Parts: sequence; C-alpha cells; structure tokens
Amino acid sequence: MEEQSNGGAVRVLELAQEVTGPFVGRIFALSGADVVKVESLPDGDPMRAQDPAGSGASAVYEYLNAGKRSVGIDWAVADAPTQLERLWSWADLVVVDDVFLAHPPVRRLVDSEGGPPVTTVTPFGLEGPYAGRPATSSTVFAMAGETIMLPGGLGYELFPDEPPLLARGAMADTDAASIAALVSTAALIHGGEGHVNDVAKWEAEASLNRWIASHFDDSGWRESRATRAYSYGGLTACADGYVMIQIATESQWEAFVRMMGEPDWAAHPDYRTQAGRTAAGGEIGEHIRAWAGGLDKATIFALGIEHGVPVAPFREVPEVLACPQFNERGFFVDHPSAGPGQPQRLPTLPYVDAGTPLPAAPGLGEHTRAFLDGRGSAAS
Repeated sequence: MEEQSNGGAVRVLELAQEVTGPFVGRIFALSGADVVKVESLPDGDPMRAQDPAGSGASAVYEYLNAGKRSVGIDWAVADAPTQLERLWSWADLVVVDDVFLAHPPVRRLVDSEGGPPVTTVTPFGLEGPYAGRPATSSTVFAMAGETIMLPGGLGYELFPDEPPLLARGAMADTDAASIAALVSTAALIHGGEGHVNDVAKWEAEASLNRWIASHFDDSGWRESRATRAYSYGGLTACADGYVMIQIATESQWEAFVRMMGEPDWAAHPDYRTQAGRTAAGGEIGEHIRAWAGGLDKATIFALGIEHGVPVAPFREVPEVLACPQFNERGFFVDHPSAGPGQPQRLPTLPYVDAGTPLPAAPGLGEHTRAFLDGRGSAAS
C-alpha cells in the first residue's frame, strides 16, 4: 500500500465494533490520525442500526466514527485473509476487540511476531479463567465493584432499600477505551513493534476504584453505599436542584464558613478541627442543607468561585449545552451530517485543538475499493 493520505499521520487499523474499540479509534481520529475501520459484511458495525429516534441514521455511530474511513470485508470469501494482511501491513497501530478476535485470520496476525503494535480490548483479557467470556458494559461495571456502592451519600439516605444502580450508557466501555488509547499511544512513542497490549475492560474499570481494594487489603474496611458519603457536605439539595460541596482541607473549611456569611453555629468549639467536624458531621450537614435550601445552584456556584471553595452545580443536559465555558472553548461542534431527528451538536476533544472541522462518519465499506485495489492513500 502507498503512504498514508494525510501528511504523515499515524495510521490506525480499527478491527472493532459497537463502543469500546471504536471509541479508541475516535480518540485517534480526532487527534489527527488516519483511522481505517474494518466492518464485517454484509451489515457492518451493529451500531449503525442503533437508531431509537427513527431518523434513518445512528447518532451514536456518527459520534464514534466521525473522521474515519470504512473498509468492508466478507470473512466468508477466500481472499479475506489476504485483504486483512494488506491492511495490517499498512498500519502503524492495530486496535482489535473480542468480536474480531473470533475471526481466525485476525487472531493469527495478533499472535504472529513482528508487525505493528496491537492493542486488544476484551471484557476479561486474553488469558485467565474468564478469558473469552462474553460481557456487557453493565456486567463489567458491576463486577468491578462499582454498582454495589451506588448510590451513596444523599442517594442512599433517600432510598436505602432500593437496589444498586448501574451507570447509564456504556461507561465501562469508554473508561476502558480511554485507558486503551493511552496504552496505544505509549506503544507508538516507545516503539512497540510486534507487541500486544492486552487491555481487559474489567481490570480497567476496577483500577479506577483501586483505593477501595487497597483500603480493604490494608485494614479490612468494606466500602458500601451506606458508608460512601462525606462526613458533611457532598451532594446537597438547594432551591432548584443539587450542588456538590467537597470540603477537604482546613483552609477550604474556613473559606466555606466565610462563603456562608460566618454563621454563629460554625464557631462551635467542636468544629475547630477536622476530627471534630467529622465526628459532628450529621449536625454540620443539617446546617449546610438549611443554608443551601434557600439558594439556587447558580448562586452557590458563584459564591464558591468568589471564595475559592470547591462546589459545583449538578446541571441538566440543556444547562450543559448552554454552558459558556464549554462554548467558549468549542467543546461542542456542529454535527457534520445531521438529519431530521438527529442531534445537531456533538462533544469533541477535551482540549483545545486548532484542527480541521469534524468530518462525517463513513458509509459502510465506502473506502474498500481505494484500499484493496492498492490505492491506500486515496482520499475518497
């Protein structure tokens, strides 16, 4: 194959579908890489069909695959392995999920020596007693110890007898994808030719709660919904919703007292130390809730900024979209090909980048001919 199409950009071959692998590819595509997405024919990535709005196109597919190129492979045809090898030889990095690992030609190349670095993203990794077991984002999230601790704080106080909560969407998938993207970047920087980076979603999610495991291993302490709360503050109801109040240091407590107008109750001798405030957390929490209940979240947020106190509002989706900080930094961008019933804006990179506008996601197999007839650099 010829040189890549966009001026020496990193060439990423994505052999993945649905969320995790494509999210890795998305991070690279939005960072300027030339990402080629392989889709299994005849239907392609199942995410293309995820269209609850009935608009004829999947907003999630658009979000995950903007800026990529699509090559379709029919694994039933005799030359499928040859097609794959040509794509493999073109790539600087290969990202593979468990679905594509099930194709013998893919697994054979993953296990071979030499070639580009490979990042595999699977539920439980390539080795161990759970290797090869199916899982969803929700089951990974639960098995990593997250679900049993949700909700904590005010949520548990209000609903102590309700079952554990799952995070909406595909949080465990995107958590694992973010870690896989970092691992892949390190492999590119440090020269990982022929190296396989085996990323397990379960381990990636569990690593985000490593302090809980370490605490248990050290002291036998078992965190739970009943204990996962701040001594005072935390999730707090206010006049029009909720705010997060997180007081962690002596100076923050002093600033918070000033923020509240230095009420008499805050001068209690027992509240002069962190240990005393922790012991009296229930009393302090009642005072804080009484104070916050008379103010809206915008006012509390503004007061926090003024006094240097870590507080933040819990925002509804329309408030997030209207946030001047996001909009000033260009975090939300116009959808490149939005149709009726589709969202008009999408979140993009979490850092400022003076790059090109977000391109549309590819059609199924749109770039197959350009790649497999030897014109891998064709900008079709």
